[in-house]
Amino acid sequence: MGRKGLFLGLALAAALAIPPALAQVGPPVRLGPPPAPPPPQTIQPGGSFGTPAPLGANPLGRDTSPPNMPVGGSLPTTPPSKNDDIRSDTLAPLDDSWAGSLSTADRALPATLWEGTPRPLVAAALPLLSPNTSPTLQDLAARLLLSGAESPAGRDPEAGPRLATLRLQRLLALGHVAQATAIVEAMPNPPEDEDFDRMRVELRFLANDVEGGCQQTGELIGRYPGPWWDRAQIACQALHKDTDKAQLGLSLLREKKVPRDLVFDALVEATIGARSGKLEKLPEPTPILLSLLAAAKQPLPADALAAASPALLREWATNPAVPAGDRLAAGERAAALGSLTVDELREIYDRLDFKPEERAAALSQTEQAGPRARALLYEAARTQTVAPAQAEALKALLAEGRKRNDFLMAARLAAPMIQALQPTNDLSWFAPDAARALYAAGKIAEARAWTRLGEAEGGASLWIVSRLAQGQNGTVWQAGLLREAAQPAQGMEATVQLRRAQMALTLLSAFDEPIEPETIAPLLAAPPTPGSPLPNAVVWLDQGQAAGKKRLGETVLLTLVIARTGDRLTPDAIPLLRAISGLRAAGLEIEARALAVEAAIAAGI
Repeated sequence: MGRKGLFLGLALAAALAIPPALAQVGPPVRLGPPPAPPPPQTIQPGGSFGTPAPLGANPLGRDTSPPNMPVGGSLPTTPPSKNDDIRSDTLAPLDDSWAGSLSTADRALPATLWEGTPRPLVAAALPLLSPNTSPTLQDLAARLLLSGAESPAGRDPEAGPRLATLRLQRLLALGHVAQATAIVEAMPNPPEDEDFDRMRVELRFLANDVEGGCQQTGELIGRYPGPWWDRAQIACQALHKDTDKAQLGLSLLREKKVPRDLVFDALVEATIGARSGKLEKLPEPTPILLSLLAAAKQPLPADALAAASPALLREWATNPAVPAGDRLAAGERAAALGSLTVDELREIYDRLDFKPEERAAALSQTEQAGPRARALLYEAARTQTVAPAQAEALKALLAEGRKRNDFLMAARLAAPMIQALQPTNDLSWFAPDAARALYAAGKIAEARAWTRLGEAEGGASLWIVSRLAQGQNGTVWQAGLLREAAQPAQGMEATVQLRRAQMALTLLSAFDEPIEPETIAPLLAAPPTPGSPLPNAVVWLDQGQAAGKKRLGETVLLTLVIARTGDRLTPDAIPLLRAISGLRAAGLEIEARALAVEAAIAAGI
């Protein structure tokens, strides 16, 4: 190879800033020896997500390829020059918009995730992902966003957010702070953009890394003059108890006639000890405001708890400066939305101190709804050493979860303790609840023994849940039990029972179970479920087409939109049927059954 060819190759590699480890992701790209051109080479995306090396030099999906160049595909090298001493090869563009860190053990989705799905469709659908309380949907969303895959075919628009940016925004919206931080910190050439740099600062505060957030603020404030950066600096001064500078900063903002932010001013003054009294309202919480609130040793206002995103809820729930009791409500909400693990919620519960009289009256306080009462029930169950007494406490914990429409969270809290119990005849009264809780927590094998023990007391509803969870591997098909479940009820409960029967038949039919016409007949004239609007017709249409053609990523993405209403799993059987059928067609049978179990339990089956 001539010197000019060598220098050109080195220049291209330097321009792309390819880390050494990236060469291990796919076949090596090298400058071939003359005279014959080398075979086509490909750089495969999909390396380790959140680590510096595999993210390469194009972390935000900026497409620098020439027109008509296939993104992520093979690109033949250019023919050799007539002068054999001077030679250059063209390197394929890097597109790491969907580089990921999940391994097979983490149940990563395959690298062909976006095969057949155009980039504009993914970019349009990603913003539709929203936080919700369904563990199955949370799991699917996280795996979709964190699995490494070939990026969707196409180019990012000249104007508008890049695909990698949209993906990062969804991770943050769903509360995956650590993963989003890892992506940002791994970028070798981050964009010099104010919105991006503000996000870098806020990510530090979201992780309760005040030192890191303030260090970045100090490094960036000279680049971006403006009130947001001034307030960030003032907040850092207050958090470090630099009282004089913080007060001076507030005075300078007033002199500049910057519009007042009364909440910010009050929290800064409370943090430095210049103001007393509790902040009653915080309608628009931010990472920096929550850091100030914690430093001022004030509780989280109720409106902030309702308005906070999953990431903000996690920030408050994991802040060591906040007493465990003040973190409890945010922790429960964060765990329900998936930004806090159940183990982390257990740690908050374990830090609470209960008086002996509270412990003694734990089961009698179930009517007192509230986080502390639930934590007390958990503590009562955890500390019992006699099996019947522990089962009684667990039953009360599960009943409280069902009452507030959050049985799934109660089930995940209780599951390890239920697993430790032996399903003996003297606990048959607890068996139906135990089996449902284990099914809801994904402990299918452990639920079987409790199902057999509770068949007599659980009746048709337990049989339906078991059949949905296990299919033919579970209890045998019992048409008589299904007909029993579908019979019209009388009185005030008739409407509720009717909807449960509709849900049961719909969910079972999603798994091709043999439902007889005489079972369906009593339900044909039933009215539709009120107050549950169907999804966008185009989303509905495309999910079906994507599932039929095995476009996995597209199917999962649109199923996540179809299967929820607000922040909960939809209560309507029709979209659930479409969601479950789509997951099954895409090969996600386990996830489809988990979704069906959730829906059945939520419907009271």
